[in-house]
Amino acid sequence: MKKQEYSMAKEVYDSLWGGVIEEYRIPWVEDATASGSHCMELYGQMLDAYDRLLLRLGRVDDDDDVEDIINSLLDLQEELCLKMIEYGRIYEKTLL
Repeated sequence: MKKQEYSMAKEVYDSLWGGVIEEYRIPWVEDATASGSHCMELYGQMLDAYDRLLLRLGRVDDDDDVEDIINSLLDLQEELCLKMIEYGRIYEKTLL
């Protein structure tokens, strides 16, 4: 992916995931983290599971290993999303 295409894909991802403040969001990109959205429901379920796991581990603060797992999965999600945007561009070119 070219640098300019990567930059646009990253802006789309950040807008979709709520990673930018409102004034910098791309207006035509859905906010997947909006209150009541399916993504936020899933995120809430993950946080509930995280709290239960900390309780089982006897921890009141964050657990570094669990944090590493969550952060790695979020990084993986971003990588896959950016790849999907790239493949979408390739697919679009095959239709022309």
